[in-house]
Amino acid sequence: MALRIEWDKYEVALLIEACEKVLYKGHPKQEVVSGLSSALRTRALLSGLEIDDIFRNENGIFLQMTKMAYLLTDGKVGLPGASKLYVEIAELRKTNPAEYNKLLENARNQLRKKEAKVEINNKESFSRWLPPHLPKTYTIEVIISALQEGSDYCRAHGISKEDFWTISEKSKFTAVSSRLLSMRLFRLTHRKTAAVLDKAVLLYAEFLKTYVADKQNSDAIKQPDESMIPNLDSFGQDTKSLVELFYSLDDSDEMLRVKLDIVTSILKQRYSTVRAKTLKEVVDNNKDLPVYHINALAQKLDHLTALQYLVANGIIQKPIDAMSEEERLNVKRDSLDRITQVLLTRIKERPISSLKELAEQNPDVSVASVNGLAKELYGLTASEYLLKVGVLQSAPEKTEEEKAREAQEAREEKAKKLQQFTDILVSRYSTQPAHSLKELIEQNLDVSFASINSWARELYGLTASDYLLKKGVLQPAPEKTEEEKAREAQEAREERAKK
Repeated sequence: MALRIEWDKYEVALLIEACEKVLYKGHPKQEVVSGLSSALRTRALLSGLEIDDIFRNENGIFLQMTKMAYLLTDGKVGLPGASKLYVEIAELRKTNPAEYNKLLENARNQLRKKEAKVEINNKESFSRWLPPHLPKTYTIEVIISALQEGSDYCRAHGISKEDFWTISEKSKFTAVSSRLLSMRLFRLTHRKTAAVLDKAVLLYAEFLKTYVADKQNSDAIKQPDESMIPNLDSFGQDTKSLVELFYSLDDSDEMLRVKLDIVTSILKQRYSTVRAKTLKEVVDNNKDLPVYHINALAQKLDHLTALQYLVANGIIQKPIDAMSEEERLNVKRDSLDRITQVLLTRIKERPISSLKELAEQNPDVSVASVNGLAKELYGLTASEYLLKVGVLQSAPEKTEEEKAREAQEAREEKAKKLQQFTDILVSRYSTQPAHSLKELIEQNLDVSFASINSWARELYGLTASDYLLKKGVLQPAPEKTEEEKAREAQEAREERAKK
């Protein structure tokens, strides 16, 4: 099971280059994100790292680009919250361009070497893998040739920037080859090749799944006999079958690792959006799993306690009292990033422009948590943050006609509500109007006089008192006598003299 792997300086340099392509050179963002994700995942695999589906995936790259864009544009676009290494490399780009360009070129060279290696390895390995899987009607040369022709066509027509032999992920190859084989023009102009490819792409996809994915093309790591190791991916989310498999395995080192991977993979699915706070919480809430084996397995295989292992794998968050302030902020950023990645994955098919609609369609995601985290980390509301990271779409600009119609509807709604309050008061004071607004307020606690005042001013330019006077709810104040007027004037003069 893969651990969380921090970005290195070469990856950060490539991230900066990707951001600059989008910010300053007009490259399509999705294309740049997809290319960088594929390159970094392939680089990790060929370096012997064990990675999962989340490692440098497109959603993760998208989020990291928003943080780097913030640094590159001095906060004009993107989001704050970049790591210390991001800040250092971005600063290096400004203060020492020569050193930065040297770093970037080294990163590019790493990718070129690894791409060349994977192309040779995949093509040669596929040729060795083919014989027992080859249909009787085809030769190895025919299958290889058809795949190469299909690959060349994809690159020439912008379907893929990568050669088939440099693709190490089955899902990516399947997406590209499916698009190719669905093109009528290709099938018409390359009839024989298309007929062979119908079978060849299935063989190569199976090869990527059973050979490349398992071996990870790494000569540095000695792999056990693959025929002896169960493919956990084939179980999907069938927890019951995975648990049965756990208890059926022997205690060899290879099988102990599979056992630990089984429990960890299920727990990572269950805590993908919100991590557990304690080991007790994991034990209490997962009684259908053999979690009590984790301690012994982790100590034997990784020299870690159960708590250390589960923290390292992102299932339990590190105890707050053991964290520095920076670590606490990183935990919160990581939590927000996880939620964001989940939402980005879900809204790909159907973009959403309303926070209310997003909350209704994702009841397992706490919008309140997003709001709290976004406010603390970036000073943004949930809507502002989700709009920036692409989860929410900006509502289309309304026409003047639409704005006018909405304003009219709002006025009509206010007039309707004002009339409802008015009808209530008229029914109560039709025979004996009240003497003052204060009296009305004290006697009618179920009526919002603040709303009456606001709506009457907006709709008719009247105060609440003037409006209710016109409606007969309030009675006019009695005319004052000359003596009363003189007395009030005298009191006013005395008050002014006193001040």
